[in-house]
Amino acid sequence: MNPSVIDIARHCKVSPSTVCRALNARRDINAATRQRILTACDKLGYVKDTGASNLRLRCSQVIACLMPDQTNELFIEKLYFIKQAVLTAGYHWRLYSFQDQAEATVLLREILSARPRGLILGLSLDRGLRNLLRGTRVPAVCYDCRTPGVDAVTLDRQQGAYEAARHMLSKGRRRILLLGSAPDSDRGRGYVKAITEAGLSVNHGLVVATPFGKNLFEYGYTLVKALLGGTAFDGILAVNDACAIGAIRALKEAGRQVPRHVSVIGFDNIMVTPFTTPALTTISQPKEEMAARCVELLLRRLADPNAARRNVRLKTALCVRESA
Repeated sequence: MNPSVIDIARHCKVSPSTVCRALNARRDINAATRQRILTACDKLGYVKDTGASNLRLRCSQVIACLMPDQTNELFIEKLYFIKQAVLTAGYHWRLYSFQDQAEATVLLREILSARPRGLILGLSLDRGLRNLLRGTRVPAVCYDCRTPGVDAVTLDRQQGAYEAARHMLSKGRRRILLLGSAPDSDRGRGYVKAITEAGLSVNHGLVVATPFGKNLFEYGYTLVKALLGGTAFDGILAVNDACAIGAIRALKEAGRQVPRHVSVIGFDNIMVTPFTTPALTTISQPKEEMAARCVELLLRRLADPNAARRNVRLKTALCVRESA
């Protein structure tokens, strides 16, 4: 028997209204209290019953999509292609976005209680949420992330960064700045591989892995501006295109010409990159193919719930323009 809100409240020694606020991702609740309530829900096996208001969702052909709450151009493009792939397959599309793990947990419970036809996940699930998903038997696929036991479409960022760094090395660059990625990240491993294959040692002074916020253009601009004059570099491999565009702005203000003095390569190939000055060399993500393969895996799972799990790993492509 599914425990009620009152059962959860008694277990946590809080009021039922506090439980409701936690389950509805309200901001007017202490973070520790919310996490304690969500943990209790996992332990007791609580699943929110959304009732008659979601009857249409239960009975319709809806594919739910749970994605992080972002506003950058890449994310908007990705959502567009996911939506088009879902609609082309003959299903309705419904987007849920989250700001943090706690909100994602609340929304996932809400989605699963409504029993959509399928689910596209933009986050990895912990053991408790995996068990919840398994219990509802809602077919799911991970988009650009992995969860044990769930089909997934991922991107080979390591190979992309490797090709970008190798391209700059072939142009004679020897002090390439890795901007926005750690050496043990996918991009970082590709960078390290290219550097070492060229017979060079990895200079950790050229690795800047400072966490970035929502303004990715400002991130690249501020970091490169701070590094100029103190760190010598002749190439930049940026974590994304926005960071690369910000870096180019800082270089121009300092009188450093791109690519004459510094080569710059971004990552993602967002729509603006052919129109920057100079046009940005970048690593292109197969955004449309990622969406199509994601929906393809979901349809396969719908047709055969017992099919073997698959992880489709897609390649990136180096898009050479003027900046490198």
